Amino acid sequence: MARARLTVFLVFLAFSVTAWAQEDSAAKKGPGSIKSAPTIQELEEMVIEGKIQKPEVFYILGRGETHYKMPILKESFVERIEKSVEKNPF
Repeated sequence: MARARLTVFLVFLAFSVTAWAQEDSAAKKGPGSIKSAPTIQELEEMVIEGKIQKPEVFYILGRGETHYKMPILKESFVERIEKSVEKNPF
């Protein structure tokens, strides 16, 4: 996409510079000079390759209320944790 825009910009710039140069040369010749016929420039066909980017859509969801319930533990895991710390890990 950016490459296509750059190509179009360069073509526009080339035409602008050519037109500006023709006006400048006509102004230097003086007010009584006859303007020459505009030149015609034929361009070769151009192949523009690129990817069409899909529009990105994002949305924000409103905050939902979350409710947590603490599970009821039937046994204490403190003894298992203490035993695992006493063992050599390697």
